[in-house]
Amino acid sequence: MITDADAVPVALPATADFDPGKMVAAVARNERNLHASILLSLLLDESGTDDVTHAKLRNAMGDGSGELISSYLGARRALKARMAQCLHDSASEARNQVKAMLAAAGLPATTDFQVVRTTGGRTVRVRVDAIRSARRQADGGVWGYLHLETSAGCFEDMEFTFRDGVLVVRSEPDIY
Repeated sequence: MITDADAVPVALPATADFDPGKMVAAVARNERNLHASILLSLLLDESGTDDVTHAKLRNAMGDGSGELISSYLGARRALKARMAQCLHDSASEARNQVKAMLAAAGLPATTDFQVVRTTGGRTVRVRVDAIRSARRQADGGVWGYLHLETSAGCFEDMEFTFRDGVLVVRSEPDIY
């Protein structure tokens, strides 16, 4: 739950090994891998992978088609395994960059709830679950969206900025 937690002291910024460029690159790589996994799933649509379909294909295509089908199925398994590994690696790299950013902001990189400043000058108690996007700003800061747990089992994406060792989230709703 988002609450005004001004009574809770906020950790002061500390120095840590954090490179905004590495974070933006890691998040971009993870975004590309997620998009590629969707395309691969569409390409490797699971329809037609049963034995009856394979028998019909072998019957229609004749001699040697069984080997082609087996090669295709092996390649399909290899592609799926490779994509799963790419997704795991890029998500892990993005998580490591978030931990480095939290450490640079003087926040413990744990799975516990933390107190973070808001753009409105207040504080919120949240747990960082994942990073959705990150873009480098002209002033060297990072802007993007974090996936935050605002209370047990309740998640929300919030805009964030990280600049000069300070992490700030925007918890205020858009007013149109």
